[in-house]
Order: sequence, then structure tokens, then C-alpha cells
Amino acid sequence: MDSKKKYYFTDDIEKLGQFSINHKDGRYTKEIMQAAFKIVRNECDLKQSKLIPGYLDRNKTFFECPIIVFYIKITGINLELPSKEDYYSSNCKLKKISISLEIFDKEFTNSIQYDIVKSYYYNTVEILLFNDSINMLNEYIESGRDINKLCLKGSGFSKTRLDHRAIILNAVQQLTFEVYEDSSTCVGKDNVFWTELVVSNLPNNSYLKELIITCLAKQGVGIKSEKSSVSVILLRYTVWTASYKRRLIPDYNVAEIIDFLKLDMAMIFNSKEYILSNMEKTI
Repeated sequence: MDSKKKYYFTDDIEKLGQFSINHKDGRYTKEIMQAAFKIVRNECDLKQSKLIPGYLDRNKTFFECPIIVFYIKITGINLELPSKEDYYSSNCKLKKISISLEIFDKEFTNSIQYDIVKSYYYNTVEILLFNDSINMLNEYIESGRDINKLCLKGSGFSKTRLDHRAIILNAVQQLTFEVYEDSSTCVGKDNVFWTELVVSNLPNNSYLKELIITCLAKQGVGIKSEKSSVSVILLRYTVWTASYKRRLIPDYNVAEIIDFLKLDMAMIFNSKEYILSNMEKTI
């Protein structure tokens, strides 16, 4: 952080999902009052700093107050600063930065207090780490999800850094595929026979789970989903011959089914929905 810097400014505070804290120069704003964070350094501990939220007018008078970004009230940011030795050391040391929030539901009738803590290396732009967090939190609430089910640990807020190919491949690799043949006796009629694919070990992420089910449904003539598995009827036919009990087909080749599953998932994968689902506690 520049020792001469006094404020961090914000952009697009009124646009859902586009809020940003940045290093821009506030002198060129057209706004009468501009949302900003005032940098207050701890004189007793130079490694600690606070960013106080508020608004700066055109006369450079700062008014301290929380910054409201849609459903989120930002009440403060605490920052651990690198020492001079850190800048000249070959070993990058992790520093802590935390932001204190009050998060409201979509109706603004209930709220929760939440602190997000992140780690950063001294040579990164530390304050920008929270832009994705705040934007995705607002998207989460806008989608109508329950704020009491928020689970931000390991959520991975950034859509731009999300590797959807790795997510899909990992999810499919965790699946278990088994194929059965089964039949039903129909008195006075042809008996019914079918080939059934059972896919188990579905992911906990609800969006990813539904995506897998949707894509598997394209490969069959019927589908039934349960909590941790899904059954797909690959083939159904009737014929006048003896029926039999359900039995496993051990050598059934599912490679083509898996390839089509991965392709279909990649074509319709939605990064935002994946992250929002990841932010929600699974029961």
C-alpha cells in the first residue's frame, strides 16, 4: 500500500454484480458524494491498518458511515501491512485482510453479521480481493436464497478464475456407473424389457448435481433421481418372451455415455450458478 495514499474509491455501487473497490484517483469523479474507504494507519503498530467506509464530497470532506451495496452493509476493513523487510525478502509472507459485513435478505427484514478473512502476499493488490465476494453475495441474495444457509468457506467467488473444465472432469470422475437389465411380466401381453443406467456418488453441489441429471436425461427415454443417485432408462422394448429378474451387465461399455455427458455439461455450464450453489450449505 502506498504510504501517501489516503483513500480507496469505489465504482458502480448502484449496479448489481459490478461493484468494485479500486485504486482510481477520486479527483475526476462527477459525483457530489463518492463512496470511499479512508486509510487509517495504526501509529502504535505500523503493520496494522484500518479502512474506514464513508463518503467524500467535492471539498474532500470525509463523512464516516457504512457503505451500502444493494443487500450488503460494509462496516469496516482491517488490513495487515507488509514491513519494509518483506519487500526485500525473497520469501513472500502471507498477510491477513478482513472485511466486516451486515448481510440482509431480499426483503430487508432479517440480517446476519459476517466477517470474511483472506490471505494475500505483500506484492498483490490486497484490497481488490473483496470485489468478487461482495458481488457474488449480492447475486446470492438476489437469487432468493436463504442468508442463513450461507457457507463462504472455500466458495471460490471469482467467475473469471473458475476452471469449468476441471470442475466438470473432476465431478464426472467421481461418479460410479453401473448398467442393469430388467423386465416386467405383462399377463396376456408382450413382456416389457429395459436397460437401466445407475449413476451414483453425485456431487454435493446442487447445481452440479442437477446439471448432471439434466445431461444424462438426454441419453435415455426415462429418468428417476434420488438423493445420491440417478437411474436412466437407456432402452425400453416389448417382446413375447420370458421375463427375468434385474441383473447387472458387468461388461457394458459406458465410455460413450461419459463422453457425451462431459460434452453436454461443458456446453451449458453456468459459472455463476455453480458459485451460488457452492455458497449454500448442503443438508
